[in-house]
Amino acid sequence: MLNVSAVRENMPVTREWVYLNTGEGGLLPGRSARSMTSFIRSRTTSGTEGRIPDYQKRVRRHAAQMLNAVDLFRIIATRHQADSIHFLLKCIRWKNNGTILCQNSELIATHCPRGVACVQLPTPVTAESLLEEIDENTQLVFVSSIDLNTGSMLPLRQLSKITHDVGALFMVDASYTAGAATLDMQDEIDILISEGNRWLLCPDEICFVYSTFKHAYFKPNNQIRSIEHGQDLSPQALPLAGSYHSLRWLAEQEIESIQAHINLLKTQLIAGIAESDFDLVSPRDHQDITPMVYFKHQNIEVQKIRDSLRGQKIVSGAFNGCNVLSLHLFNTPLEIDRTLDALSEILLT
Repeated sequence: MLNVSAVRENMPVTREWVYLNTGEGGLLPGRSARSMTSFIRSRTTSGTEGRIPDYQKRVRRHAAQMLNAVDLFRIIATRHQADSIHFLLKCIRWKNNGTILCQNSELIATHCPRGVACVQLPTPVTAESLLEEIDENTQLVFVSSIDLNTGSMLPLRQLSKITHDVGALFMVDASYTAGAATLDMQDEIDILISEGNRWLLCPDEICFVYSTFKHAYFKPNNQIRSIEHGQDLSPQALPLAGSYHSLRWLAEQEIESIQAHINLLKTQLIAGIAESDFDLVSPRDHQDITPMVYFKHQNIEVQKIRDSLRGQKIVSGAFNGCNVLSLHLFNTPLEIDRTLDALSEILLT
């Protein structure tokens, strides 16, 4: 069972603030910050002669736990999501008139190989909408685990089956679930990527990729071979040091306990919003594993709600015309009560 008091000792910001904005940026645990400070001090005093631990394999091991990956040597660490996408698209053997279907065409388009079409999927992405767009030229379908417009989980198993039925690769961005819940879909997802600086609580400038590279569309290249021999695509040593301590600490808490804790808080938060004059946007299905709650008010601007909450030392998020509250292992039932009380006060002003 999660020891929330001990967790909060490692999250200094919780002493003054209620932090409900992990969706925009995760907090850095105290032990991770100390590790990075120690690394900087070592470089300051010893320069390039200073010895630092080799974090690559350690980061892989704990990232594999959080991403539910079987083979830690199939985990790749890159500096940015864009670097991950660029690398992955270079690893695919593209056909003439090949097509990529994705939720965010702007993210893919700048890295799209010549002669390959990038097609934006309609929102929301459903099994029906994918069936209308997919065809024999589709080689890659790229979606997020969560529809950021609504905060709801996508039907990943259905989307994966439709994708594999035409022989295409299925790629999922798990940045909004990794570290908060387990995606138990090892056989259905060909490529999984996740930014580290949200629920994984890693520093900026690190992104993780997991793939077996066994699909027929993957072509052998030196980068894949180097990864199989334990090399990374090279995030810097500083974020690797912080990431190791963040991932190790999260793994110690156990992802099942983290997910159960978030679900309890989410149930409490949803019930409170449902009883108020705010409109609950998502999640409406209690089986939805999203760690975010979307809500809005017809007559109160999103930014006004954010500013009012911040005035009460509650940090919240916003997306697509909704207020967003993101939950993690360091949040408590008392913080949810405090947030619901603050929302009630907003209605009275």
